Amino acid sequence: MSAVGAALDEARGRLRLTAYQLDALALAVRSAPTETPEQERAVGELRTAGILDDENRVHPLAAQFALAMTTPLIRVLVETSGPQGTSAAHMTVAGEDVWYGEPWPGTGPDDAVTYQHSELPTIIWDLGRLAGLHRSKVPSGATALSAPLGLVDIVLELASLGPQEWDAARTVALATTHDRWPDLDDDTRNRWLALVATLRSWWRVTVSWGDEGAGTGRWLSVLDCGTEGYWRWDEPVDSADDGGPSVTLHPVSGGQLWESLQGLLPTSAELRVAVESGQS
Repeated sequence: MSAVGAALDEARGRLRLTAYQLDALALAVRSAPTETPEQERAVGELRTAGILDDENRVHPLAAQFALAMTTPLIRVLVETSGPQGTSAAHMTVAGEDVWYGEPWPGTGPDDAVTYQHSELPTIIWDLGRLAGLHRSKVPSGATALSAPLGLVDIVLELASLGPQEWDAARTVALATTHDRWPDLDDDTRNRWLALVATLRSWWRVTVSWGDEGAGTGRWLSVLDCGTEGYWRWDEPVDSADDGGPSVTLHPVSGGQLWESLQGLLPTSAELRVAVESGQS
């Protein structure tokens, strides 16, 4: 295992790469020369890890990974925010092959990311794990909740803070909700206060397909509020009362989110249309 991050695990179908090493791998796949000392150093690290040989030929597992990353039919972005910070995991699907990265919160270009090979039949399990999906029931008496978009923005901002700011920001949000939105009815305010008080994380899964994924896709955005359960929200709409944007959140179970993740994936007909459009 290389001390600089690059690693190859053929038995478990894994690669570990920094952003710089990923760029160097892309050059090797295209048989393109390096142009900077950083790229040359990254190539040497890939050789040490066994991802490239002495003639810069790419290991078959790494070549499969590069093909999926550069010519995928389906692209997935899993964004998560929690007390330890934010992360964005990318997944690509090419044929029956699935590849996805598992970055830690706060990962930068100098940090190594593990890229895992998987297969299409297990993609929902993979998506659920990347999002942190767990079993959860809808709280008793919970119903759909509409609130100003600004109130949701506070929750999203809270979910993106680091561990040193999380608790303090939660306290401020709880204390200022009444002053900032005095017209909220008591039921809505109390439910929002409960969601903020129990917020564990926010996650969003975006699926796109076709040529560069342009304009074709679906998304799912969720608050994980611990004892208050999961809350899925819809696109903001203009409120009939004051014209300002509002968001509706729906209480959902873990099982319902599992089904929603399945619904994000394109059907065979949608993929066929996308492929035909790309060829025209």
